[in-house]
Amino acid sequence: MDYIYIALQVGDLLKYDAVVKQIDRAGKSIFKFECEKFPN
Repeated sequence: MDYIYIALQVGDLLKYDAVVKQIDRAGKSIFKFECEKFPN
């Protein structure tokens, strides 16, 4: 299973309904890989 792909899809679905801090906290509790920050 490609967890990074799943994380990206979930992030795309949530980006208009949740704030970044909520998404970061949920992601850290589910996924065990480092978060990568990209400039907009």
